[in-house]
Amino acid sequence: MDSPEKISGTVSIAEKLKEIAKLSIDKLPVLNSIFERMGNRCVEDFHEFAPPAFTAFINQIVTGDSWDLLESLADSVAVIFYCREWDARIVIGLERRFVFAIMEAMFGGEGTEAPFEASRPFTPTEARIGRVVCEFAAKALEWAFSSVCEITLEAERLETALEFTTLGHSSMMMIHAQILFQVLNQGGIMFVLMPQSSMTPIRQKLERERKPIASSHDTRWTSALNTQISHAGLTVNAVLDGKEMELRELLRLQPGKVIELAGTEHSVILECEGDRLFRGHLGQTKGFFTFTIEEAINDESGETESLSR
Repeated sequence: MDSPEKISGTVSIAEKLKEIAKLSIDKLPVLNSIFERMGNRCVEDFHEFAPPAFTAFINQIVTGDSWDLLESLADSVAVIFYCREWDARIVIGLERRFVFAIMEAMFGGEGTEAPFEASRPFTPTEARIGRVVCEFAAKALEWAFSSVCEITLEAERLETALEFTTLGHSSMMMIHAQILFQVLNQGGIMFVLMPQSSMTPIRQKLERERKPIASSHDTRWTSALNTQISHAGLTVNAVLDGKEMELRELLRLQPGKVIELAGTEHSVILECEGDRLFRGHLGQTKGFFTFTIEEAINDESGETESLSR
């Protein structure tokens, strides 16, 4: 029969194996950027509800026990959302000070008075405004996570007094994110609680930033170049080598005067908008003058490249 110490040691090891290891937030840089995107999206959405400008930045992202976290956030307005993809419940809430700051901004306050700190139940209007803000924050969180995975958050119920049993009687490890908003010289916190276990399947995607996919060409623009831009109309001119003249000779020119050019029909340059492109010679076919290309001209190097006729 095993000794009590051995049994005790076995139980201790078994309990440790059952424990869920805490995620190291420092090793999940993408998670931090997700909440930053969520905060910035919320700032844009606030413009529809309140004229004053809002700003946002991440206050902290930590892990902790659900009972302890929920108890510390009791004085707030929060909405419980169900995430079907993760089969988990996520809490998005606003602390009391932030709810009052939003109300003042919405109804024309200037932020000159000290923030209201009374510990009283939220009014139906405050609770309703809090729910609306939490719901568009949930949409912002869905959008922010879309770069990693698709999630859908469905609102289940509103809570104006969070308790440690809000998510059930069992304790679980949660990720607690705080986004600090500033409005009317007042600050307020929006918080998000999500189960740590939900992050396990996407942990590798959260551990490193996704690098842009290198591409040697854009197929859409390649198609546009071939079908549209390359069909632009251009005018090309066949130019014979000219003759240098003095101004007095030019002034004496009359209709019918014959000018001898230095070039011949075998030394014609094809130009487009002043750029020398090809060298060739003149010909005729079906009553029209023609130009036969003999070589390409590289003006930068002064060299020519022979071409087959």
